[in-house]
Amino acid sequence: MKKLALAVFAVAVFATAAVAQGFTLGGQVGFDYAKNKVSGVDVKTTSFSIAPEVGFILNETTNIGFNVSYGYSKVSGGGASAKITDIGFDVFGEKAVLDPGPFKVYLRADLGFDNRKTDGVSDKTNSIAFSILPNIQYALSDRLTLIVSSDVLRLGVGYTKTGGDKTTSFGFNVGNGNITNVGLKYAF
Repeated sequence: MKKLALAVFAVAVFATAAVAQGFTLGGQVGFDYAKNKVSGVDVKTTSFSIAPEVGFILNETTNIGFNVSYGYSKVSGGGASAKITDIGFDVFGEKAVLDPGPFKVYLRADLGFDNRKTDGVSDKTNSIAFSILPNIQYALSDRLTLIVSSDVLRLGVGYTKTGGDKTTSFGFNVGNGNITNVGLKYAF
């Protein structure tokens, strides 16, 4: 089954590359530090993520592609700590909805799979999610673009399984506007 899924994915990538006007290499990097007081205990969370990305330019306002992501988090407080590792794979499509000069605002749709492992816990968490969120891209040159993603607005559907526990979710999030990822992409 895995070989069939890989073969279908490879055919889709090559078919897309054949009709694309070009391609991009890029990715995003994220870092987050939070300190909370939970039931009188200081809890610190430090997270890092990286997601290299390959995109295909279909026209001036539409791109599709995929990325592979890696995330690492450490949560500590009250004398205990946990290390969490995430590995994921996403396919995406993005369409420019505003195009004022070097700035472009894209709506980006992601369909992804994520596997989370927490040290000391035998069950892994597997998630499948679909989300739509805006991101802002600024053309630094004809080929180099800065990407800033934010959780200002996010529409999402998800399914998560940990051991025998299953969760299905749907939501629209109006976030606090924190920057979630910053990245660069280079068009060939």
